[in-house]
Amino acid sequence: MYDDNFTRKVKINKEMLRSLQKTKPPHPHGDGARKTEITVKPSEENKKNLKTIDEHNKKIIKEYEEYKNKHQKTGVECPKCGSELLFVNEDIVLMTYPPKKYVYCSKCGYDSAILVSLLDS
Repeated sequence: MYDDNFTRKVKINKEMLRSLQKTKPPHPHGDGARKTEITVKPSEENKKNLKTIDEHNKKIIKEYEEYKNKHQKTGVECPKCGSELLFVNEDIVLMTYPPKKYVYCSKCGYDSAILVSLLDS
């Protein structure tokens, strides 16, 4: 540790160390400054528009389910059972030429990859 003028090193003994640990750092707003707390409460009008976390999560899950049901269908018939094939994952495109996507049948378990047009996306 250096002295007050930062000119020479000073050895610290246990007593000096204890006194340094007991001193409090200066208050950032000065010694006489008051701490002001500001609390913002939502107005009654805003409270009516707020929803709970559960309500929010249920809404988002519903949106994802609707998206999944809408975009998962291919419009292509299963060669084994005749029901509609579904995309395994709408977001995955096999970078073949022409591009393909994985599909499966939810009734019989048939799976394959079909050609897709990226121009329609």
